[in-house]
Amino acid sequence: MHAHARSVCPSLIVAMLAAAMTLLASTAQAGPRDPVIAAVGDLACQALTQGQGEGACRSGEIADLVRQIAPDKFLVLGDAQYNNGKLSEYMRVWEVQFGDLFGITVPAPGNHDYGTPGAGGYFTYFGAAANPPLGYYSIDVGKWHIVSLNSPICGGDPGCGPGTPQYEWLAADLAASNAQCTIAFMHELRYDWRPWQKWIVDDGKTLYGGSETAPFVPLWELMYSEGVDV
Repeated sequence: MHAHARSVCPSLIVAMLAAAMTLLASTAQAGPRDPVIAAVGDLACQALTQGQGEGACRSGEIADLVRQIAPDKFLVLGDAQYNNGKLSEYMRVWEVQFGDLFGITVPAPGNHDYGTPGAGGYFTYFGAAANPPLGYYSIDVGKWHIVSLNSPICGGDPGCGPGTPQYEWLAADLAASNAQCTIAFMHELRYDWRPWQKWIVDDGKTLYGGSETAPFVPLWELMYSEGVDV
């Protein structure tokens, strides 16, 4: 196990949307050395307003919450802009609602970003901050090491298992880090409540044993074995 897993991590306040209002009070208690991070994914639709119906996006309100939290970094957990992550879609909605947060944004691509070939809209909009064309990278914030991974590329050749570019990069990055603690994120979760939904093909066979999360498991196992903290 990586040595930093046994250390005591400095405070890191991570404000997820579901508990954002409660955590707003918590951030006021953070010391001057405690970084504050907001983390949200699956955000902006193609319209600026909430629209009609229960399924409408409320990304403008989310942007306002992020501003109220005033984090040091804003982790975007993929699918920032629906439906296909086109640059025109990013400019029509995301730029209007979140553009002023660009300087603190730490993005990761989602599967919808690859609705545009090579996630061209995503990489064009976020530029060098997204490390194109690879889409995975790391930064340090205080005593914390932050790793952003590109999970959408795991489902295709060559995948994300041992020996593949992203896996070997992650192994080397974690081994080289001198940070006290590490937080890593990607768009897809380790476990999925709908394990068979997207992997049934026309002839009745399944891919990845019917598991949507199987392509990403090697990265999760590597992070666990190397003592990633969050």
